[in-house]
Amino acid sequence: MNSQVENRGKRNHRFRRLVERLLDSALLNGLIAAWSYRCGLHGKLGVSLHEVAVAKEKSLRVPLTIAFASDFHAGPTTHPVIFSELFDKLADIRPDVLLLGGDFVSCKAIYADALAGGLSRCHPPLGKYAVLGNHDLWADERQLTQRLAAAGVEMLVNRNITLPSPFDSVSICGIDDPWIGSADVAQAFKDANQIRIFLTHSPDGLLLLEDETFDVGFAGHTHGGQIALRDGTPIFAAQGPLSRMYSQGRFEVRGNGPLIVSRGIGCSNLPIRMNADPVCVKANKDPQFQETYTVSSDGKLANVFVYVKDGLGTRTFTAPSAPVVMDQKGCHYTPHVLGIQVGQPLQIVNSDDTLHNVHGLPKANKEFNQGQPIQGMKMTHTFSTKEVMIPFKCDVHGWMNAWIGVLDHPYYAVTSTDGTFSLKGLPPGTYTIEAWHEKLGTQTQTVTVGEKETKDVAFTFKA
Repeated sequence: MNSQVENRGKRNHRFRRLVERLLDSALLNGLIAAWSYRCGLHGKLGVSLHEVAVAKEKSLRVPLTIAFASDFHAGPTTHPVIFSELFDKLADIRPDVLLLGGDFVSCKAIYADALAGGLSRCHPPLGKYAVLGNHDLWADERQLTQRLAAAGVEMLVNRNITLPSPFDSVSICGIDDPWIGSADVAQAFKDANQIRIFLTHSPDGLLLLEDETFDVGFAGHTHGGQIALRDGTPIFAAQGPLSRMYSQGRFEVRGNGPLIVSRGIGCSNLPIRMNADPVCVKANKDPQFQETYTVSSDGKLANVFVYVKDGLGTRTFTAPSAPVVMDQKGCHYTPHVLGIQVGQPLQIVNSDDTLHNVHGLPKANKEFNQGQPIQGMKMTHTFSTKEVMIPFKCDVHGWMNAWIGVLDHPYYAVTSTDGTFSLKGLPPGTYTIEAWHEKLGTQTQTVTVGEKETKDVAFTFKA
């Protein structure tokens, strides 16, 4: 174990210590936090799922399942029952390795006892590794580290550790707190292996990387603002230059892998969370994939958008008032491809117990990006101009995407799992029918239909 020095955190000035002692007393030894939890003001703990792919030349023989949790703030601001919820979720996840992002306590190191029992009962086969946060460095760091070590947690202060076979190409590189500690990235990455997991308490660790690179990074500190607007926008940002820019979710970092920022588990300063539910992160347990190709055993292609591209002339059609519903369920958009008319409401629902953000990327219509941090949240959007197709994505979960075709008429369909579609009610005439697929491109055919006539049209796509 590294030798530690008590209270070595910078900016630990007398006024800050006085405020902390007053806070400890004012919160009545956790009684107010207990009341807050019972009233639902600690938020609802969820699990955020991420799939991370490394470069082909680095690929692992078997998937590595990582769980990450951060910002526990054991002490007067956080009711300890939420830690029991966390360890129950970790038992369900059954990670290969558990990473902990610091800020284990608020005020006193002894409060870590609220975490010690659950951590002791958590036995990921590849170990439990942690970094320290600013609140930890303001507490009795030596005592805190000893208590965590007794629970089987190994602290990575500016050093790395290599996992055992078959993951011996993976190194976990942990740095000291970037804000008030003495972070040394070069030392943390020294002699690290091919796949590098970057563990930092706050996103500010990105500013210290210099020439070092990582394949996936984990950070906390921000709490997602802890108190946020209903769309997830933080009202207050944690200290640090990158805390607002990287407040929560998954961020692609140029030249590196993704940085995943957790909203944390506990509450800091005030025992309240609003629109910033606590979350732990699971990466790679059940790899998630984009639904680009959905092909049946006999070669039939689903999720092809088929519509009348030309031939309706000057006909106009009133948009339905009933909404088209797109759900976020199981960290996938459902349906993956859909159609809607100009002016018809699109209702987007979050059925998952985790944060999603709905990021529409049209070219003819207006771009929008709205967070949905709470299960059951709904939003409604309408499009003013026809556009085929509009991509949707979730910036939190990189594999989540969907496509919407916006038309000024009702003659469109999406192929089902058996590859079939139907354009019902077309008036007599000659039409150009287009079939669109997100990767295989478009095909068109001309078809003439008479009064009460049915015509068969087939498209063949080649990969």
